[in-house]
Amino acid sequence: MKRFNAQGALEYGLIDRIVRPLRIKADAPRNDAGAGLAESLEWVRNRTELKLHKQAINKSIITSRKGQLSQ
Repeated sequence: MKRFNAQGALEYGLIDRIVRPLRIKADAPRNDAGAGLAESLEWVRNRTELKLHKQAINKSIITSRKGQLSQ
């Protein structure tokens, strides 16, 4: 079996043309530049605040139930 690289396959007539992806510049901004570390940290902070809020609500419910039971 004969192996071809792109240029050899073009010359042999196996393919019509060579299509290569565009070069990516090293300093080009990423498409998803908004999904950076700051956004991730903000998401974690919001999630932590929500957990603490739920814990405070649960603690207040338990405290109020204890008060009702002692009366």
